Amino acid sequence: MKRCRGFKDGDEIPKQRCFLCKTTPEFAARVKELTGIDTTDWTVELRGERIRHLEIRHGGEGKADQSLADVEDIGRLGYVTRHFDSISIPVDENGPVFSDQYIDKHNAPAPLVEIRTRIDGTYVVEEAVPDSKWRKIYIESARIEKSKEP
Repeated sequence: MKRCRGFKDGDEIPKQRCFLCKTTPEFAARVKELTGIDTTDWTVELRGERIRHLEIRHGGEGKADQSLADVEDIGRLGYVTRHFDSISIPVDENGPVFSDQYIDKHNAPAPLVEIRTRIDGTYVVEEAVPDSKWRKIYIESARIEKSKEP
């Protein structure tokens, strides 16, 4: 499996998946507290189709925003996972949000966790999916939000 170290304009997007990092004990403890799933020593991966999602939704001509216009920001996903400021369960008007991309070992939508890290005056946000069957966490989406502080 290829290791993701960051991407530059013109780089070929991996077709399968690439390894970002291993979970830290702090990350695993927080995810277990939130989801009940022990992610100790799991791998965090990014699949090629999710890179394409990031490019289409959040890239230079993104349909949602252009927060990841600098494709090298995708290379920060592993850093964000290892050096998070906060982890929470994302919620919407219906309650906790579950993955629409990945399922767990019971064929139910996998729970999402939202990881936030402050980098360069902005919050880098990624949603990762614990999938207990394969001992992997998959990046589902990511974006950069402008800092609310002056």
